[in-house]
Amino acid sequence: MTHQDEQNVGRYVLASRLIRHRMRLADGKAKLSDILFDDHDWRVVHFVVHGAGVPSEREVLVAPEHCALEATEDRIRCSWARRELRSLPDETTDEPMWRQQVYRMACYDGPPPDTPQNQHLRSAWELRGYRLLAHEEEAGTVKDTLVWAGSAWEVRYLVAQRGRIGSREAFLVPVPVVRGIHYDRRQVEVYAATMTLGLTPAFEGVETISEALEREIYQVFRGRSGAWWSGTFENEKNQEDV
Repeated sequence: MTHQDEQNVGRYVLASRLIRHRMRLADGKAKLSDILFDDHDWRVVHFVVHGAGVPSEREVLVAPEHCALEATEDRIRCSWARRELRSLPDETTDEPMWRQQVYRMACYDGPPPDTPQNQHLRSAWELRGYRLLAHEEEAGTVKDTLVWAGSAWEVRYLVAQRGRIGSREAFLVPVPVVRGIHYDRRQVEVYAATMTLGLTPAFEGVETISEALEREIYQVFRGRSGAWWSGTFENEKNQEDV
């Protein structure tokens, strides 16, 4: 599939934009409070939806297979009706790592939780404000996550703000260069030097993302991130590694 073909079946959207808008249901609307993703393969695992059933504060987990991005606005459309949300799993049945660690610290002297939890589950909302660490040097701050909404939902980039004092310039960090996410230190470690991150092109909004921009980002990181739309860059990476 070419880049143009994939653009016809999906597009990029900021997680903060999705969370800001209410999710459209089959018979109304509901509040989207978070996006949970797996930091191993970076696929979106759950949408956390607020206000399903009684009490109104209850939050449930909606699978991305039942969701699509509206064609003309940054809003999720879900196939479930409001009454059907009540039968979906509660958000406590699969919680992100930051909340698991809060529970561990709160119950330090108690028994471990009975239900095994996903050790790779992360919250897009919680990740905002984490410091970006490149070879133990602070290189910026995570401001958002960039999600690909297509036949599959996945996080493809972190949106960061450069670490220079007074700088408000944003740049994209492709997820293959992420080494680890640490809740206790509120840090994201990357397989890159501060100098490398400084060479990445500025990110000026979702509407500016193009094949040329993604190719430029790939060239900066020299193969650690591949093109998402075809095997072209993967072939280049294999040639570089020979």
